[in-house]
Amino acid sequence: MKILVTGGAGFIGHRLCNSLMDDGHDVLAVDSLSTTGHQKPRCPVIQANVWHGLGGLAVDTDVVIHLAVHNISKCARNPQFVAENIEMDANVAHDARRTSRYIYASSASVYGDRHYDVDEFTPAQPLSAYAICKLAGEQHANDIGGVVLRLSNVYGPGQTPKNPDCGVVSRFIYDGLMHGRLRVYDKTHLRDYTYIDDVIEAFKQALALRAGVWNISSGQSVSTGALSLIVEDKLRPLVQAIEYPPPRAFDGLKQRIVSSEKFQYRTDWKPTTLLSDGIDRTIEWIKSLPVI
Repeated sequence: MKILVTGGAGFIGHRLCNSLMDDGHDVLAVDSLSTTGHQKPRCPVIQANVWHGLGGLAVDTDVVIHLAVHNISKCARNPQFVAENIEMDANVAHDARRTSRYIYASSASVYGDRHYDVDEFTPAQPLSAYAICKLAGEQHANDIGGVVLRLSNVYGPGQTPKNPDCGVVSRFIYDGLMHGRLRVYDKTHLRDYTYIDDVIEAFKQALALRAGVWNISSGQSVSTGALSLIVEDKLRPLVQAIEYPPPRAFDGLKQRIVSSEKFQYRTDWKPTTLLSDGIDRTIEWIKSLPVI
């Protein structure tokens, strides 16, 4: 199949493009290449911003996978990024409507703060502008019969610590290796973390789906405080201290554990990577970087 991936030089995008190529697909990546630490995949990459849609790039394309986004911390800092996310998701979905498949990368953040496990039947309760953007993007996908994947805290090799907005796992590892200390903004936060290879496999399984909303999650819950202790133990004796600064503006969400049973039942997908193993692989990857 001919597959176009927006955000194809990002953390998830570049690995997905390479994996799709390995499976024999004809892949084109589109990326603004503006994010710190972007990583070009092996497939052709068009440097372009898709805020105004895909234009002619979607012609003769079988599948559009839309990953490009301004993340939660950028949206919290500047409302312009919120507006750009909303405009981009609407325009990309519009241009993808004539393809045979549209897969939209959403976020489990649409569920908000929940003190119980959530599934696809749990009503959305977005608590941030970013989550509202993703929920709006889901509606555009639903309008054209697209597939929506709600991703939960993706981490792993390729999540470059050079990006100041990288995920907490890479941030803990980087701070431990470089500064000998970890910064935990709220140790009681409870999350599940999903390893990158499991997420890539989920996207590939989603190529066989026609429509619907699907959670992609490991279901392995851990508090941020416990996660910091795991990383501290694996980096001994480098970590000398764990600091607890005040929570940030976008740190209000206390708990969210996401069930992916629906997706597992419908496909052959299962999360296979234990958190401890995933952290080990991420540590080794970050250590291998020429300059961290």
